[in-house]
Amino acid sequence: MDPDVLLVVEIVGSLFALLIVGGTVAYLAYTAVQVVRRRLLGEGSSSEEELEELRLRMAELEEHGPVGSNQHLIARLAEVEERLDFAERLLSSEDNRAKLPEPTDEVSTDSAR
Repeated sequence: MDPDVLLVVEIVGSLFALLIVGGTVAYLAYTAVQVVRRRLLGEGSSSEEELEELRLRMAELEEHGPVGSNQHLIARLAEVEERLDFAERLLSSEDNRAKLPEPTDEVSTDSAR
């Protein structure tokens, strides 16, 4: 490849990297200044109504647990249990018992993979 083209590619890549890093630093500095400004001016402090609402929500969570957050896990577990039951019934049928090897006391090294 032409050395001039490589030089241009390196320069453009370096400028692009500097732009990304500079933009990130500028954004972080802006965010930090905003946080300090809010703290100094006292903005963003919770009102008594907000604090009471948070207390009520915490009491509800302590009493009932996180409602709904584990529902998808419970549904997945029920599905897995159904599949396991089906597989057990399928394997325990007379037709499949004849196809299965006899159980041994030896530990198979194939399952360690």
